[in-house]
Amino acid sequence: MRVRRAARPVRTALGLDPAADRLEALFRRESDAVFAFVYARCGRRDVAEDVTAEVFYEVARRHAEGRGDEIGAGWLIDVARKRLVDHWRRAERERRRRERLHHEPARSEVPIGDAGIAAVVAALDALPERQRAAMVLRYVEDRTVAETADSLVISVEACESLLARGRRSLLAALENQEVSE
Repeated sequence: MRVRRAARPVRTALGLDPAADRLEALFRRESDAVFAFVYARCGRRDVAEDVTAEVFYEVARRHAEGRGDEIGAGWLIDVARKRLVDHWRRAERERRRRERLHHEPARSEVPIGDAGIAAVVAALDALPERQRAAMVLRYVEDRTVAETADSLVISVEACESLLARGRRSLLAALENQEVSE
């Protein structure tokens, strides 16, 4: 990663911030090596730049806490390796989430009579309002989980949780109706 070499800031030129001088010297000395390390492992310039930025953000944070003296080349490479693994984990979670949202299995249509529809409507009415809204949007209006989440102004993960609770509550309400009949 090519770093533009700017003139030293006035505050460091005047000797007002020696920690900033050490931080800048560390960055100039090690940034290319950290970038090369990450790029060699991922093969993507954008990822290598992001990970390198995260590493030096961590360096700056440690300097601000007064723990910058313990940072060396080995520490930087170790942090870069960990940040790259974090990146891969995030990317895999995102890939699985997208796959799950876009490849939902087809639901089988189960024909139910008028009495069954009335039982389902009564069970839906017994659900808490948010669960009922999520269940109607998802299963009656046949929206995807992402569309349901957008309609309810919640995250996809929160919507999945809400739908799971709604399915359990609906099943319990239907079972209670069968017992009472």
